[in-house]
Amino acid sequence: MGNFGNKWNKFVQIFIEKNGYVKVVQGLQNTLLIAVVGMLKDKDRFHVAGIVKDGIDEWRIASLTGPRASTADDLEKEFLRAGVPAEHVRNFENIPFALEFARGEASHADRIIVFGSFVTVSAAIEALRKDGFQVDIVP
Repeated sequence: MGNFGNKWNKFVQIFIEKNGYVKVVQGLQNTLLIAVVGMLKDKDRFHVAGIVKDGIDEWRIASLTGPRASTADDLEKEFLRAGVPAEHVRNFENIPFALEFARGEASHADRIIVFGSFVTVSAAIEALRKDGFQVDIVP
């Protein structure tokens, strides 16, 4: 958890195993949960979306960079195929843009979860730190 102050009381956590996604979704059912997601194309994007789709309210999907990266459009196709409602999905060029948008739409009571890849979480942490937030990694 990071020290985000009163203005933006959100969190960034890393969940590596698929059951970690389920745990966080089940633990936050009484608040709006906004997901900022970017995944590598060699990961089981369809299966991951299927696991968490019923617990996430809004999806902010971003393109990653590099030879294994998924574009936001490709990731969206997999998520829609898994049953994520299209009206709750927005695509972004990169993780910092997706995170900035999510931060702007979230209320004080809402939560933002960043997941999909270490590449995704690293980009989110870097963006938050550039904005002056302290981000601590909790194992």
